[in-house]
Amino acid sequence: MPGFYIAKRGQPPGRAGLQLPFTPTQGPILLGADTANFLDVPMGPPWSGNFAALEGIRTSAMTNCMVVCVVQAVGNGWGLGYFNHIPGGYWRRDQDWTWMGFRNAVAAQDCYGVVFSGFQSGIGGLVDAVATFVPLANMSVYVTSIHETDLAVARAGGYFGETRSTGDVSDRSYYGFGRCGPVRRNL
Repeated sequence: MPGFYIAKRGQPPGRAGLQLPFTPTQGPILLGADTANFLDVPMGPPWSGNFAALEGIRTSAMTNCMVVCVVQAVGNGWGLGYFNHIPGGYWRRDQDWTWMGFRNAVAAQDCYGVVFSGFQSGIGGLVDAVATFVPLANMSVYVTSIHETDLAVARAGGYFGETRSTGDVSDRSYYGFGRCGPVRRNL
């Protein structure tokens, strides 16, 4: 099932989905879908609502931010969803209130989620927070390893990935000094 993936630029691209494992590649995870009719959620206030009614959801210009998407599986489709493009490069516990309504409306065992980050450092706090209502076996963490990227999650198949990327291609660990340690949870 889902897991932890750090993209290595210049390697063959991969594919992933909310209920699917990462492909055995090392390159960026790309979403090969037209996102023109996806709901655009800018950085700032989160979106929560009926994911099944959307073609997908996207955000633009993720730089030193993190993005979290959690969707409830219902039968052979999707139900409620939560999406947040979080400003800055870290999560604080006092931000948990942004998903309380969603969290209280779904059964944790039915939820699948993905946390996106441009760099590995600082992601552990957000992964720990999301793991309070999404089982670790149902969670993916994707580190883009690039300065700026657009991300999306499609309703069809629950596929997710980058739709555009630009800027500095580098090891995006904290301050650019080598790789930082793994997140606190062993995904």
